[in-house]
Amino acid sequence: MDYYTEILNDLEKLLADEQYDDALFMIRSELRMPYVPPDFKEKLEEMERRIPSNDEHTLKVPDEDKIRELLKGDAESQMYAVYSLTNQNLRKHKVLIDDVFSSDVLPQAKDILIYALIEQEISEEFTLNKNGLEYRFVPRYCLLPEESDGYQEAVKQLKEIYLHEPSLYQFAIDLLQEKCFSHLPLSYEAEESGQLVGAITGELAKMFGTEIK
Repeated sequence: MDYYTEILNDLEKLLADEQYDDALFMIRSELRMPYVPPDFKEKLEEMERRIPSNDEHTLKVPDEDKIRELLKGDAESQMYAVYSLTNQNLRKHKVLIDDVFSSDVLPQAKDILIYALIEQEISEEFTLNKNGLEYRFVPRYCLLPEESDGYQEAVKQLKEIYLHEPSLYQFAIDLLQEKCFSHLPLSYEAEESGQLVGAITGELAKMFGTEIK
């Protein structure tokens, strides 16, 4: 199950349980991301329309104690906790962020937090445990996925490959964004773009058959 499917499943559960404030918070957090796949955006907006009188909902940001409690919960709770944290000034939450990075919180939740740290240009060093590996990084000196040479070069190659197939090109960009996002805090170099493109075209070939060129 990929990142976007997990988010949609979590949102469906929140809506089914009538937890509208939490659902609205997650939807708007996702829509604020710098890149939102069109199909995913359409589904988020459809879900937002399902929330009764969503203009009347007041989005309450949990305090640090509540965030810590949520981080000990299931995947849905962890994602909500991280979204809540990323909407704050992260410079004020160094200890909490260190605890998140050293815990067994979902890798996807850690990726969202890393992205927010880079966006806010945090200058302190962090140690991250993710997928069995340890990283030391200073967010200010890291690149957002779309800023890396590897990402930008891969976009050029994919545009050429799928020049006459715009729908497949969009799928390819979605996969590229996902791969670069999950690679944080590292970024891809230009010379690694071929490896990225090969993986993406291979996945699309499996998804849609051998007709992909």
